[in-house]
Amino acid sequence: MVVLWCQKVAKGIKQRRIKAMRTYDEALSQYIAECDIIADQCSEEGYPSHGSNYELRVEAIQADYPEIFDPYYYDDDPDWD
Repeated sequence: MVVLWCQKVAKGIKQRRIKAMRTYDEALSQYIAECDIIADQCSEEGYPSHGSNYELRVEAIQADYPEIFDPYYYDDDPDWD
């Protein structure tokens, strides 16, 4: 009984994730656009457009793009044993 309930919950989570999930290409284009904006902001503030300040800001937004940076994001069958 518990196994069937767990399977049903897992299936529901997977279906919701698929509906909400943006594709890898969409995420990559959004990430590149955001990196370009950060480079422009750094230049306007007098920092090098791809210096350490840029790297810190880009590193901070990487958590918003698990499709690109999380190696287990597309793992449909996690090993929970």
